[in-house]
Amino acid sequence: MMMALDLLDEPLLSWRNSERYRGVTTLPGIIAKLASGELADFPRVRAHQFHPWSMFLTQLAAIALQRAGKSDPRLSDADWRAMLLGLTDGAREPWCLVVEDLAKPAFFQPPAPEGTTDAWTRADHPDNIDLLVTSKGHDVKPSLVAANDIEEWILALVTLQTSQGYSGGKGGYKGVSRMKGGYGSRVRVGVSPDHGPSGRFLRDVTVLLGSWNRLIERGHTDGGISLTWVKAWNGESSLAMSQLSPHFIEVCRRLRLERSHDGLACAYTTTHSRLCLPEVENGDVGDPWMCSPRARGWTPSLPSWPCW
Repeated sequence: MMMALDLLDEPLLSWRNSERYRGVTTLPGIIAKLASGELADFPRVRAHQFHPWSMFLTQLAAIALQRAGKSDPRLSDADWRAMLLGLTDGAREPWCLVVEDLAKPAFFQPPAPEGTTDAWTRADHPDNIDLLVTSKGHDVKPSLVAANDIEEWILALVTLQTSQGYSGGKGGYKGVSRMKGGYGSRVRVGVSPDHGPSGRFLRDVTVLLGSWNRLIERGHTDGGISLTWVKAWNGESSLAMSQLSPHFIEVCRRLRLERSHDGLACAYTTTHSRLCLPEVENGDVGDPWMCSPRARGWTPSLPSWPCW
């Protein structure tokens, strides 16, 4: 099997409505239900995963809408599927969890130019690659989530790749560009019209679309790379701001998911350089949930948050 677990077509993600009905759907389905207001919460998302998962869905929706020349996210599953496929020029591999051909990307997993992961380290449980440090087992015990829990692998991947910092040691595990320091954290500051994720999603998508041109003025490129895992990464090369689109979705680790005897496993290795914007040391890369407009001479009214 060359690729498996396609998020565009397979119902791998849980959702729940305001009446506590619980179902599963695809990645396009999750975005459609968020936009329609049908989705009231993510029942499988743990507390530390909620903000990374929500920001990922918001960035993905804004980028897809901008590329398609649309502004209203209240679209059908089929419309979202077509727009997401458009971001990868029709390629399905970037949306699949497992892709055996290492020359091709997988979901949040850049191609590996060396063509093998034999010497890479392996993790057998999704919580062992997650943002939380569980190796010492002080507060959160390691290896509690089953290797065949596909949804937890998805959530762990997104949380790790979009919010992880520098892991220290001599290995060279770099963090994301959207934090002030490698031992900091990626923050999410904004205004929400209510306590549900749908209202905030709709508002934040509008904010991200409205800030698109300002980020181009800062140095981003309208047609730049938006999904950074689609490009091969050898752990040494990096992407400059002029190569990235506004609100690009980054990855910070070289890893690949593979089949194991009881589910999935993750092979991962070190890097010598941060993939995105290593020249920016203070995290000020235009992330709408963390930047400081007042520092740039703007005085936005409260409803204009996040950022713009």
